[in-house]
Amino acid sequence: MAPPIYKVTQCFKGIPKQVWPVNLPAPSTQPAPNTGPQRAEEGQPTRGCKTDRSAVRFLHRLPSMARLQGPKVASEEIIMEKKKNRILKVWTETRLDENPDTSWIGEYTDELEPCVILRARGEFYEHLPEDADWPSRGREYRGFRPYAGGEKPGTENFYVYGMRDFQRMEALERGDWCFVGIMAKAEVVTPSGTIQILRSGGLWGIESDSDESYLGEIRAEQLDELRDELDAFGFGKRAIDYAIQRVEHRPLGG
Repeated sequence: MAPPIYKVTQCFKGIPKQVWPVNLPAPSTQPAPNTGPQRAEEGQPTRGCKTDRSAVRFLHRLPSMARLQGPKVASEEIIMEKKKNRILKVWTETRLDENPDTSWIGEYTDELEPCVILRARGEFYEHLPEDADWPSRGREYRGFRPYAGGEKPGTENFYVYGMRDFQRMEALERGDWCFVGIMAKAEVVTPSGTIQILRSGGLWGIESDSDESYLGEIRAEQLDELRDELDAFGFGKRAIDYAIQRVEHRPLGG
C-alpha cells in the first residue's frame, strides 16, 4: 500500500502560506509497547492510544522538513493563501446636477402676456400700466411663467405662489443655490489586487440649501442602498458595519 501524503503548511509574517506535499512513512504493523501512564501533552499519545510512535516522532519533525524540502523541490506547486475582498473606504458624495428639472418652479419665456412676470420690473404683466416701458428681445428671456404650485391662473394664490417661484428661479440663475445629487460609494479591492468602486443609485434634483437634517436622511438612505451592493458583492454584515461606521461625507466640490 502506498504511503499516505500529508500537506505541510508554512507561514511567515507578511508572506502568504506555502504548502508542500510530504510523504509520510507507513506506520509500523507492530503494536506499541505499553510503558504505563503517559502525560497527555500536545503531540504525544495518551494511555491506550493506538497511534504509532514512529509516526508521532515524524510529525514533530514536519516543520523542519518542510523548510528543507519545500525550496528544493522545483516541481512542488506553491499554493497561495486565499485572500478576501476588502473594503478600503466608504464615503458619501455630493455632485452638481447639471440637468435639473425646474418645471415645478416655472419657465422663462419671451412672450409678454397675462400670468407672465416681467423680469425687469419684477411684476406680473397684467399688473403693469399700459404705458409701461416694455423691454425688447435680447440675449436673456424677458419674462418668467411661474408654476405657482399648480394654482389656477389669475387667482390670489396663483399670484402669491407665482412671485415666490420667480424669486426662487432668479436666485438659481444668480448662483445663490443649485441642484445637486447625493450618492454613497465604496472602494473595494479584490484578491487579485483589482480596485473597484461600488455605488448606490443616487438621488438627484436636491436643492443645495435644503435643511441639513433632510440632507442627512438622504445620505442615510444612500448608505442603505450601498449596503445592499456590498452584500451582493460578498461582504458580511460585520465588515460592512465596520466600514460604514467610518464613512466620510464629502460636500459639493469636495
